[in-house]
Amino acid sequence: MDIRQHWWAIIPGGVLFTLAAVSALPGRVGNIDTGGVFFLGLGLTFLLVALLARHSWAYIPAVILVLLGAVLGLGFGGLLDWLWIGALFLAGLILILFALLRRR
Repeated sequence: MDIRQHWWAIIPGGVLFTLAAVSALPGRVGNIDTGGVFFLGLGLTFLLVALLARHSWAYIPAVILVLLGAVLGLGFGGLLDWLWIGALFLAGLILILFALLRRR
């Protein structure tokens, strides 16, 4: 079986493995934030797709999910509130500038 032909099977396998780990962690480790573990697991799943199947597009969700998992897992949840506000503000500015430049 060629992994490059059946690369899609890595994603449901990784998601199921991540869900199993997330459901097993609170009873074993104690009071752990499983949101960060969930996103780290999904990010590692897409990293496996990128490395094993040689799909460069999979690096994008891998990096985003690993960073989100690190932020949630390290307790920077309050930081996300400010980042979200900043991202929405920046997106609004870009849309306004794009509309103004398009009028010319």
